[in-house]
Amino acid sequence: MDISFIDKRLEGIYSKVLNKSRLSKEDGIYIYETHDLIGLGQVANHVRRSLHGNKAFYIYNQHLNYTNVCKNRCRFCAYARDRKEKGAYTWSIEEIEKRLLERIDEPVNELHIVGGLNEDLSFDYFIDLLKTVKKVRPNATIKAFTSVEIDYLSTLAGLSIEQTIQQLKQAGLEMMPGGGAEILNSRIHKELFPRKIGHERWLEIVKAVHKAGIKTNATMLYGHIETIEERVDHLITLRQ
Repeated sequence: MDISFIDKRLEGIYSKVLNKSRLSKEDGIYIYETHDLIGLGQVANHVRRSLHGNKAFYIYNQHLNYTNVCKNRCRFCAYARDRKEKGAYTWSIEEIEKRLLERIDEPVNELHIVGGLNEDLSFDYFIDLLKTVKKVRPNATIKAFTSVEIDYLSTLAGLSIEQTIQQLKQAGLEMMPGGGAEILNSRIHKELFPRKIGHERWLEIVKAVHKAGIKTNATMLYGHIETIEERVDHLITLRQ
């Protein structure tokens, strides 16, 4: 595929892509800085077509945010509430089942389940939640609980991370969302979410989840105080 670039420095990056060579940190920074979005988009489209042809994929999912009560109170979060704060909520297992049944006629094929770190909930609540979802939607994939939640549930249950993952898996957990990573950087962790687990712990838990045969993704929260270099470092850390 021949591409004509306005920004000639993208030619070297495209050459690496064609040779299936890994891009460097400097390449990543330049991709953010270039104004040749058409040329960059053509490179990205080449990668997409080489992996998937001209196909697009989507998931028809239902989100279950079981509670917004959270002890972490990250500084960027408009979702979290304290226990007695106006707008705070926690769904019972019965309420969760009701919400599932309200959409039972829709072709939902994934349940995305995340929530705050609510100290009023027991570990059994989460086991019952997974079992209830699997009972109502036996053919849907359950994607639930970020690494931050897994860490908290481990403490709540008095179990190792590995034991916690196994119990959740037995109850119906099949995939794990990638939230909580934000930007894998100590400076940003200290500034924006100091109560949340650090990036070393986040990565440790993700590795344990993968070892248990559970797939995950990974998010990147950007557009706040992070630098371009920190965004690229985040991606390189995930790649490694």
